[in-house]
Amino acid sequence: MARGVRIGGLLWSMLALGCSQEHVDLGGLGAGGSAAATSWPTLPAAPRTHSNGGSSAATPSVISPPSVTSAAPLPQLPSALQGVGTRAELTPPIAGGTLAVAADGGMVVVADPDRDAVYLASPADGQVRTVQLPRGSEPGRVVLDDAGAAHVVLRSAGRLARIALDSGDSTLSSQLCDQPRGLGFAPAARALFVACADGDLVQLNPDTHAERARAHLQRDLRDVLTDARGPRFASRYRSAELLQLDAAGALLHRGRPPSLPRPALGERSSPNSAVGATRVSSTSANQFSGCSCRLTSPSPPE
Repeated sequence: MARGVRIGGLLWSMLALGCSQEHVDLGGLGAGGSAAATSWPTLPAAPRTHSNGGSSAATPSVISPPSVTSAAPLPQLPSALQGVGTRAELTPPIAGGTLAVAADGGMVVVADPDRDAVYLASPADGQVRTVQLPRGSEPGRVVLDDAGAAHVVLRSAGRLARIALDSGDSTLSSQLCDQPRGLGFAPAARALFVACADGDLVQLNPDTHAERARAHLQRDLRDVLTDARGPRFASRYRSAELLQLDAAGALLHRGRPPSLPRPALGERSSPNSAVGATRVSSTSANQFSGCSCRLTSPSPPE
């Protein structure tokens, strides 16, 4: 019974507090953030009830006003940084650059995909010039032509850059494909060949980068190997295939390294084991271009 009386008294106090909210002035703040003089209401307390059923007079209770404190000011950015933001950008995976050396040894061209730059180094005097490319272009393969220019594939930009070795001036081609990877130059045909990840082999004019021809081979092309007349081989990355091509870039044969037996779990292979013997002898493999590959007929383009 006593517990019920206490709960009833608490509800009475809460009801009285709710009814008196309309008399409370919370907007009177003086200057400097200090609270102005405000008359706070006196709320009647619930009557106390004794265990014998009698009641005694209630003592009024006064609600203390809340303490008002001024918040500390937020730190301000320097005026030079106000309104300046940086957009997050994805960083391409580490792929490594390409180094190409001129036939006479007078110029070394280095591609730096991490910094979107190409360096022209002269071994004779040790001078290095930097050719800055557009941000996020990711320069990769480099080839040198016979007219004093370097050609660089821009993997993330989908373009090809032409850099004059004497002046360092650069020009960009139009969009070639989503991800150009391999690059080769055929001096007798005066042609560039670009291998794209989507499977296209693109032939370009080395002076203007105008497109001459395009052939679709197989997806996931990686590199292209050319001789004086044109392309000879192209490689695929994930399948480790070698594609033999004719001078026009058409597919002739497909080659793949012979499959090797894997040692059992915990077994270590040695040069005298069956795995080592299979690695150095491949009776069913055909030899071309210094690589042991099984030649098969070309399959339909993917």
